[in-house]
Amino acid sequence: MNEVSIRRAISSDYSGVSALMDELHRMHVEARPDVYRPLQPRMSQQEFEDLLNAEHRYLYVAEATEQGGICGYVSAQLNKIQNVELLMDREVLYINEIITDQM
Repeated sequence: MNEVSIRRAISSDYSGVSALMDELHRMHVEARPDVYRPLQPRMSQQEFEDLLNAEHRYLYVAEATEQGGICGYVSAQLNKIQNVELLMDREVLYINEIITDQM
């Protein structure tokens, strides 16, 4: 059985996260070339650093315990809905990206 640990992403995770994001974007480009343009890398190091430091953004990685290396990534954003006549005030967590690799 392959063990995986989940933890908050850190700056040194960039190469593993970038590889997963490149694969996710490649799938999007193949499935919807009318919407997505090829782009390499999908996420720059600076963009990753900005997300790590952004308020209300949450980045987590899954790390293969035995093999080492990043095998999953999720990015989420906490949004507060307030003073919208139609809606009750609340906090909503939006998942921006989620991807796993085969282990």
